[in-house]
Amino acid sequence: MPRFPAPLFLPLLLALGAAPAFAADSAPLLTGAKAFGDWHDDAPGVRRLIKPEDLPAPMLTPSVSNSPEKTAPSAEATPKVPEGFAIEKIASGLKGPRVIRVAPNGDIFVADGHIGEGSNQRIVKFTKDGTFIKAWGRKGTGPGEFDGPHAIAMDSRGRLFVGDRSNNRIQIFDQNGTFIDQWKQFGRPSGIFINSGDTMFVIDSETKNVPGYGYNPGGSRGIRIGSARDGKVVAYIPDPEPDPDHTGSTGGEGIAEFGGVIYGFGDHRQKLPAQRRYVKQ
Repeated sequence: MPRFPAPLFLPLLLALGAAPAFAADSAPLLTGAKAFGDWHDDAPGVRRLIKPEDLPAPMLTPSVSNSPEKTAPSAEATPKVPEGFAIEKIASGLKGPRVIRVAPNGDIFVADGHIGEGSNQRIVKFTKDGTFIKAWGRKGTGPGEFDGPHAIAMDSRGRLFVGDRSNNRIQIFDQNGTFIDQWKQFGRPSGIFINSGDTMFVIDSETKNVPGYGYNPGGSRGIRIGSARDGKVVAYIPDPEPDPDHTGSTGGEGIAEFGGVIYGFGDHRQKLPAQRRYVKQ
């Protein structure tokens, strides 16, 4: 709170104290049920007096479970898109899809799964028109199994790099779902981006060194830069969060690189700025 010199502070208090007294003489006072009225009763200066005995009895509301409800869309309701674009539904049956990648031939790969019971833990492949081709994966820690597939990227050879986040690893597959390798040197991957030169950028937004969600002993949050060809990490940008072991997701959950500038994308729940740009000095 700003401090005022003593000679100024007293007149200020007197000036502020005078206004409510004037308003009290002329503005209406709503009491009882009227005090709980809606905005129709609001006007400049209107006051409301609510006593404990006027309060409604405690009760449960429909939001007490904090659970989402699925509502059927209206037949007349359609998303608005820019001129020249169209929207059509091409797939269903997904549970918690996190990211989509499109191959040069138009095939679509979806990381279908997130945290929580009942979430799918798989990669789903469709044709460009949405025809189902195949799916692979289930919840687990073995090769080809997932716990929160949160990112997909594709290198110049068409290999798929899947961020198997809660297993603290990246799994590599061909486009038929055949397991090739797994890498743990890039941390706990929330987002993966591979540029045209096969330089790979991986953002870790969740690592903690204490047991519980995010546990990745010996790891650290931040951005790791390396090669999608041999897996060598060549650079590291640390996350600025000072207390990651007691903080939720930070630093961004998505990542991209264009023209040598790295972009991290987060969400509004993060304490620190969720959208960041990194420029090499």
